[in-house]
Amino acid sequence: AEFLEHKAKIEKGEIVQEFRFVADFQTISLPYLPIEILQKHVFENLSTGTRVLIIFNSLAQAIQTLHKSAEMREQLIQNFKTTNLSQKELLILYFGIPYNGGHINNEYPSSIENLFDLTNNTAFFSYLLCRDLVKHGRRLARRFKIRYGKNVSINRPDFAKAINSGLMPKESDYAEWLGIFKTSAKRPKKTFFARIRNKWYWWHKRGLA
Repeated sequence: AEFLEHKAKIEKGEIVQEFRFVADFQTISLPYLPIEILQKHVFENLSTGTRVLIIFNSLAQAIQTLHKSAEMREQLIQNFKTTNLSQKELLILYFGIPYNGGHINNEYPSSIENLFDLTNNTAFFSYLLCRDLVKHGRRLARRFKIRYGKNVSINRPDFAKAINSGLMPKESDYAEWLGIFKTSAKRPKKTFFARIRNKWYWWHKRGLA
């Protein structure tokens, strides 16, 4: 942001001081995520519906691409170190500045932008998946209680601290993606007698009426 501001002032003809920056070449070590175990549960052990499967696929793709972006950044950094670039050459590659009549090498700034976007995607789809799985667990718990008369507790991850700290991406940023899940119209409310009839059928089917 500081570089873009500095560049804009130069283009306006303003007198500015020399731009100085410290290149951040720290290694990014991404944690191992047992996505294969989660995939087995979602696809083989649960009957959650299409929405959860789509969310999982989006999460898995984000994680895979995130690791590739981190690896690409590491390769670029190693190339920078071994090539012994001048300060001007490093500036061109680090910020993607046009050179030699308009040529642009945007690999490094693109890798940083991808890391930012994919980290947000991983966080958001993880949050969304957890929320849907909790809903699924609660539905199963209600069925279990009706059938066996016992309560089942469903663990729920707490994202409140991340949300309140501004770390969690906003749902509004994914409005277009969420738009693929259309909410079906609510069914008309059943009459009192219809509800009684349905309950009788339910108990009669189980030999309790």
